[in-house]
Amino acid sequence: MNFLFHKKASIYSTKILFILLSAGSLTACVKNVSTPIPSTNSDANAQGLRGTVAADNFTWQTVKPVTITVVPMPVTSNEKLTLEIRTSNDELVFAYRMAMNESVTEKIVVPANATSIKMKYGSIEKSIDIVNNRASLDFSQPIPDQYK
Repeated sequence: MNFLFHKKASIYSTKILFILLSAGSLTACVKNVSTPIPSTNSDANAQGLRGTVAADNFTWQTVKPVTITVVPMPVTSNEKLTLEIRTSNDELVFAYRMAMNESVTEKIVVPANATSIKMKYGSIEKSIDIVNNRASLDFSQPIPDQYK
């Protein structure tokens, strides 16, 4: 008989412990609702982002257009290679399959803070400065031996 009493007491105490833990975990999930701290700048609160003012010299552009010009090699070969144009961070912004004796003028878009671009044509790689939103790659001088 004593054994049955201890078994029932153990079951009841387990149930009570489970109920208490469940109730404790449920009350722990209640959010503490508090009053927000008012801003000292009532105008900014009233206008939201409309009240934000940028400096007069701030530029909103993140990219800029650049006109690239490729002066071809003075060769008679019509062999085509890929012209790749990349940013200084090596991000590809333009690729074009062109013949060695073909001239190209194209507008591309680069990051607004870019001051130079990398141009690669076959095995020829050059870093070209961007001046007045223009960049020119002149293959006419010197001609690599492999293309003579």
